[in-house]
Amino acid sequence: MASATVAARKSVEGFFAREIRQKGQHVARFGPLPPSTATTTSKGKASGSQVTAARLPNPFLPRLNANTGRWAPAKYSLRQQADLVKKAKSAGLLQHLPPGPKTPILDPTNPNVQKYNPSVAAAVSAAFEAQKKESSSKKKRQAVLPQVSKESWTATTPEKGDVLNKPVSWVGKIDLHQKAGADAGIKLYAGKKRMFKGHRWERLKDARERKQTILMRDMAERIRVYKEYYKKKRPNPLRPPKNSLKGGKIPF
Repeated sequence: MASATVAARKSVEGFFAREIRQKGQHVARFGPLPPSTATTTSKGKASGSQVTAARLPNPFLPRLNANTGRWAPAKYSLRQQADLVKKAKSAGLLQHLPPGPKTPILDPTNPNVQKYNPSVAAAVSAAFEAQKKESSSKKKRQAVLPQVSKESWTATTPEKGDVLNKPVSWVGKIDLHQKAGADAGIKLYAGKKRMFKGHRWERLKDARERKQTILMRDMAERIRVYKEYYKKKRPNPLRPPKNSLKGGKIPF
């Protein structure tokens, strides 16, 4: 168990160091980071002094290229994000990961979250305050916030001089709301009109049955019209056709 925790910690440290090291590549490709609109400082536990958080691009979100005007996908796929989140949970270092589709909502009152991820702590705190006001004002039901993460997921404090011992403000839009139905446990199909699109024969079944019903309803009339038509055309079907009595031409 201890070896798995050590390996998970190394994975999180490698992710963190890699993002710090590759910040210049991101700026060269997508341009400078947008100016900050929120506070990016955190308080140290011992001294109580304000520490400026480093600003890094969020690799869990798609990015707009200012030069081409096209969107680039997230640097890490959803599977890679889920693996990082699992490792961070087991190592107690979830407070060092950026917000994303697979990252749980961090507890804004947790000291480690406030220190190492101040932008997320401020955004989550503001979102919970807004949710309380909406619930008290009897407005139309809004999309709810997920439950905050467990305390054990953010319990580990990095040592002095560690690469993780730095507060970071992840640059990117933080979407804390989830679709209606996700709070009831329906995460895969939350917000969708139907659970599963079905096979093609299932989607065409209703139209095919309507067509069959119409055909069977008028089947007797269609058979009668068919027989009357050929009765007039060939009163005696056992006799040779009239064209054959005239003497046909040789086919060669």
